Amino acid sequence: TQQHADEAELLFSVQQAITGELDLNAVLQMIADEARRLTSTDQGAVYLLDGNELVVSVISGKVDPDMLGYRLPVEGSVAGLAVKTGKPFLVSDAQDDPRVHADIIRHVGAGSFVIVPLLAGSRAIGTITVASERPGMLGSEDERVLTMMASGAVIALENARLYKEEQERRQIAEGLREILAILNSNRPLGEILNFIVAQVVPLLGANAGVIYRLDSNEKKIIIESASGMPDEFMAIGPLPLTDTKPNRATLNRQPYAVTDFETALAGYHPDDPTLPPQLHTWIATVRAHFGSYLSVPLIVNDRVYGAISIFYNKPREFSDEEIKLAVAFSDQAALAIENARLHQAEQTRQRELQTLLDVAAAASSSLELDEMLSAVLNQLVTLVEASRAGVMLLNSESGELESRMIRPEHPVAPEDLAKMCQICREVIASGKPLYVPVDLALGHIEPGALLPLRVRGQTLGVLVIIGPQGSAFSEGYLALFESIADQLGVAVENARLYERVEQAAIAAERSRLARDLHDSVTQSLYSMTLFAEAARRLTVSKDQESVEEYLAQLCETSQQALKEMRLLVYELRPSTLEEEGLVGVLRQRLDTVEKRAGVEAHLSAEGQLDLPKKIEEGLYRIAQEALNNSLKHAAATAVTVRIQIEGNLLTMEITDDGRGFDLAAAADTGGIGLSSMQERAEKLNGDLRIVSTPGKGTKVQVQVKVR
Repeated sequence: TQQHADEAELLFSVQQAITGELDLNAVLQMIADEARRLTSTDQGAVYLLDGNELVVSVISGKVDPDMLGYRLPVEGSVAGLAVKTGKPFLVSDAQDDPRVHADIIRHVGAGSFVIVPLLAGSRAIGTITVASERPGMLGSEDERVLTMMASGAVIALENARLYKEEQERRQIAEGLREILAILNSNRPLGEILNFIVAQVVPLLGANAGVIYRLDSNEKKIIIESASGMPDEFMAIGPLPLTDTKPNRATLNRQPYAVTDFETALAGYHPDDPTLPPQLHTWIATVRAHFGSYLSVPLIVNDRVYGAISIFYNKPREFSDEEIKLAVAFSDQAALAIENARLHQAEQTRQRELQTLLDVAAAASSSLELDEMLSAVLNQLVTLVEASRAGVMLLNSESGELESRMIRPEHPVAPEDLAKMCQICREVIASGKPLYVPVDLALGHIEPGALLPLRVRGQTLGVLVIIGPQGSAFSEGYLALFESIADQLGVAVENARLYERVEQAAIAAERSRLARDLHDSVTQSLYSMTLFAEAARRLTVSKDQESVEEYLAQLCETSQQALKEMRLLVYELRPSTLEEEGLVGVLRQRLDTVEKRAGVEAHLSAEGQLDLPKKIEEGLYRIAQEALNNSLKHAAATAVTVRIQIEGNLLTMEITDDGRGFDLAAAADTGGIGLSSMQERAEKLNGDLRIVSTPGKGTKVQVQVKVR
């Protein structure tokens, strides 16, 4: 008939309009609007099946807005019968039909209904419902029209659902890619976790989210990152790690969901004294802002690190797919935490290695014990952020334990020092480090580390490191301290050996000076005494000629003694060869010794004298020996030092006008330092030539290749 043709055309146009839309919410709204228009009714709605309940997803017409989101149980309702049987139902008078749920009559106030199931194949996904305020206003014709419309509506809903799922999967994939990108960046862990939780909240359709860390040692739950949480929630701070269902689930590595806070808190009492105050505040805050939440554990390196919790404003169920997705995001957060841990461990290892290198550099910076200890302790305090560090050393002679140094300088009461000495002696006796943690009950407000300083099985003392108040030394730091103590032990031993060598060198130098004074100046002074006494006696006998002879010898001997004293004084001064260079130090020698002794001294240097340290040192020692011989034995009145470089050959000559000597005889006896000069020349791969004739002076020549 024409009516059926018009009806079919209308249904076709409706179906075209519905199936042409891909936004799920828009499709649902169009279905409700068109169902109400086709049946000329007051109200229209679409219910979608969610577990054992039908949820009012959209409404149209004169319907109480509170009905949106209303959950109708499948059991005990007409709509439930339509879903279970797959058949439409017509209710002509809702007031007299016992199958109608009482809540529907109360909220909708309708007199008659038509309920048509939405069937995807043999599976019901929901219902289309239209209602009139008056009984008997809807009939079989309305039921037939809605049934015809339902098949097209299901197709539209399935298309929109598939499109929505595809969009959601794409958003999730993009979100995961963005998370992976930030995981590969160098951003701090806190920033990465903030990004992850900010991504999780919208992708899971939540309103807020938080990442917790469980501190098993402190028995606390600590917020590490959050998104969308109210200020009063963030102000709660760490929560005590109590034995609650959510915490047990996390520790057992299981997700935990609360679909309705009000239902879950049915037996809760705000004044329950068994619960901590922070937990009461947490419950009150969450209850005021949210209706449900889902928590999944964070497993880092096969260890429960904490949890990600996502919150929703209203009660809701959580599908397996949503839980799996939350777990996937939890895995990403766990990866970020593990990466940050590894990065931090690597940074820590690098800092520890650098600390070890810096301390080693300080330990080798000086062989003077106190200077070295000061450098090491100052470096140690700075690098490990210690409040102070000190060294107790055993006196090598008395065996007493002495406080050698503390940095920064800090007065220590005698009773505290005595107590510290006792503890250090226990460390020395055991040969093992002692670590003292913070213990307020015992009065230990700072952590301490006492480490024996050992070298070749011998304990030299104890290194004491005190940390900041309330802190603790990590295992990495404790291992680092042991390495530092090993290095410091070697440095202390080296400094002591150097001190002994210095003392031995001083003693040897004193012996040499004593010999030189005895062999030269003392003998000269004794001779002067004899000459003076002889002259005095001859004066009495009026032997003027002999008196003058003895006085001349006295003058000559005193002049020689003066020369030798000037030489000894010069040798007592530190060498300036490194600062002045060969020419500078030779000029200083001639000015200080020879010229003051009345010897005419000259120095000439030709060419660029940029000599290696070894050659410069060797040439200076040869020149020094030659000048000493001239001063002590030759009685020269003039001496000349000439240095010349031609190409890569350096020639140095020391010439005097002294008494000279028999070279062959001197070579047989090895005297006058000839063998010493010869050995030094050979070490430089050079040639040494000495030309001397009795009464005609001496020339010492050395030639060395400098390049």
